[in-house]
Amino acid sequence: MSRHSTPVKKASLPTLNIRQMQYAKLRGIEGLPKSTAYVKAGYKADTVQQAASLACRLEKVPEVHNYIQTLKENEWIKNALSMAEKRSFLAEVVRAAPGELDEKSPLVQSYKKVTTDNGESVELKMVDKATAIKLDNEIAGHSYKDRNESTANPFLFILAMGQSSQGVDLDEVADVEIGAELVSDSAGAV
Repeated sequence: MSRHSTPVKKASLPTLNIRQMQYAKLRGIEGLPKSTAYVKAGYKADTVQQAASLACRLEKVPEVHNYIQTLKENEWIKNALSMAEKRSFLAEVVRAAPGELDEKSPLVQSYKKVTTDNGESVELKMVDKATAIKLDNEIAGHSYKDRNESTANPFLFILAMGQSSQGVDLDEVADVEIGAELVSDSAGAV
């Protein structure tokens, strides 16, 4: 298992000859073009077009095709960011102090040194912190779209719970919410 939570597929070695296995590795892992992988795997071709044509024919062999796909999927899984890595990056964005970043920081989108009469300064553009917080909330499932006002406001929630346990109709809770909004509006105006 890799450092990610997604398990890497175990590829049972198919019944391929050495050149077919080499071709599959060159295509699936290194991502070489068909014609290049065909020649590097030890196959002979007179032209690039012929190598490409013969490589297409080779990839139609189900065992070769399936092995290439398995190798590609394993590479994608190994290179994918885990949920923890994504959230860690977003946390770094939010906590980063722009004055402490240099041009090599992964948080910097653009970095430009500017020379003026007063000396040299740096123009730095980094990832937006508000967007990072929003994305982290979405990843964590904290979108709050499923919450209504009475559950988001603890005071209204307590009122609603107390009234519903006494057999009060939930339509009356809406009236309580409206009244609470009026109270908060008048409190803000003071």
